[in-house]
Order: sequence, then structure tokens, then C-alpha cells
Amino acid sequence: MATSTSLAAAAAHYNNPIVAGVAESVITVSPFYEFVPFVAIAGNTVTINRENALGAAAFAAIDATLGGAAGYNAGLTTAADTFALTSCIGQAEVDRFVSVTSASSGIDHMAIEVASKAKNIGQKWMEALVVDGASAPNPIGLPDQNLVEVSSGAAALSFALMDSTLDAVVSKNGTVDWIMMNSGQLSAYKALVRGTGGSYEYVTSPVTNRNILSYEGIPIFRNDYIGDVEATNLATTGGSDTSVYAGNFDDGSMKTGLCMLYPVGTPAGIDVRALGESHSTNADITRVIQYGTWCLANRKGAARLHSVTP
Repeated sequence: MATSTSLAAAAAHYNNPIVAGVAESVITVSPFYEFVPFVAIAGNTVTINRENALGAAAFAAIDATLGGAAGYNAGLTTAADTFALTSCIGQAEVDRFVSVTSASSGIDHMAIEVASKAKNIGQKWMEALVVDGASAPNPIGLPDQNLVEVSSGAAALSFALMDSTLDAVVSKNGTVDWIMMNSGQLSAYKALVRGTGGSYEYVTSPVTNRNILSYEGIPIFRNDYIGDVEATNLATTGGSDTSVYAGNFDDGSMKTGLCMLYPVGTPAGIDVRALGESHSTNADITRVIQYGTWCLANRKGAARLHSVTP
């Protein structure tokens, strides 16, 4: 398995200005894409034995009998989960009359359309991340990745609930890399901070230098595809309220957290094809594709605080 890299680095590695432009357009959708690691895999699926419980260990007296003692002998338990790559496709079709007249004004209309498709692809992945998409060809979102569940008890967001959610993310021994919520919960978090008389904390994104609101130094990413009423999106715990997510990014070991998988040999799964002239209209066609899927490599690498009141 290839070493993980960032979206920007993966695209730049191929020295293709079109691919680099598509990657930049995806990044503009959310600063989340500047942080999440991209991991190349061979083939179109990967199966990971995700840890359920560690092998047992216990303190022992001198000459203690160890045979048959579950406290010493119980082994590691895992669950095998398969993650399959899928395709997110956008096709730009630009009338040649529009292209010619735009070009005379110094405008590359096809480039504009391709960038627009790339942004839409980025939005589709952000939506897929927080929506139950267990049916192919949709990728499996966090609600159906068997992550740790933390219940709010149908309460409003609070620092205590956020702390409980962070405490449930243990794949990096207490370190948490990201928090995700919708705009309503982000406003609720701001109100909590203002209520203490404190000031906001920010982290800076590594590519576009955007200021991102943070909690205890952990960036809070906004994702408005997390609905205020999430009943249809909750695969493991039903409800009519919203959710807040927290988790780790994978460190390249495929054992610690969230990453985007993509096929080896492609720049972060991005494939841009100029298909040429349409056979039925006076237009040129360019196809923009990103092959990939979200993968939570460790079920304890993310947690969902559910049933949070809007």
C-alpha cells in the first residue's frame, strides 16, 4: 500500500496543470481537503481488519498460573471491512460558438466548466462523508462505518458533550485531529465561547491559509450536508436531530483514522479526459472523474455525537 499524501501534493506530483487545477478547485470546496490524507491502493477494493478489542493483559503474581485465564489469554478481536472504490463523474459540454466568442474576450469557457464540475465533485464527496450511502455506487459514509456512538440525550451542544465526543476517539491515544458540524452547530459553538467571555481560537489551513475555528487546537470543519433533521441519515442510531463528528486522520498505517482511498497510478484519483467533438451537437466535451472512497481504518478513530438539538 502506498504512503499517504495530501490532495495538493498528489496532484502536483504528476506535473499536469489540468489535474492540478481540478485539485485546486476541489480544495476550494472545503479546507477539510487540505488535511485529509489520500492513500493509493492497488485494485478497486481494500479489506481492513479493524480493531474491536485489544488482546488481554493483566498483572500477575510470582508463579501465577496463566493457562486458561481469560484475563491473560484473551486475544485481539477484529472485524473485516471492505472498502470499494467508486466513481464521481461530471461531464462538461461547451457549445463551440460559446467557446469561440468567449475566447475572443480572453475567456476559456471549457476551463470554467471543468472547474465547476470539480467543485461539484468535491461537494459530492463532502455529502457522501456524512450520509449513509451503503448502497453502491455510493461510498459508505461515516453513519454506516461502525464508528463510536455518543448520545446527547436530545440536548443542545455543550462543552461537556464535545469533551465526551473527543474522549471517545482513542485510536491515537487521546489525540484528536478534526471536528465536523453544520453551520447551526457551529453557531451554537460560537455562542458557547461568547458565553464564557473567552475568545475564539483558530488554526491555519496548510494550502490556502484559511482561518479555521478550533476547539482545544482541533480544527472544526463546517459541513452543511449534516442535516438539522437527520433521521434518514442515521444508520446506527435513529433520531430526528443532528450530529457532530470528531475523529483522527489516518497516519499512513491504515490503522488510525479517516482517509480517502484512490487507485494507484492516478493523481489522487483524478482523471480528466478531453473527449472531443460531440456527435449530436456543435459542442466539445470534457469528462472530469475522481475515483475513490472514504475509509475509516479504525472504528475507534472517529465518534459521532448524535441527537443534538438544532
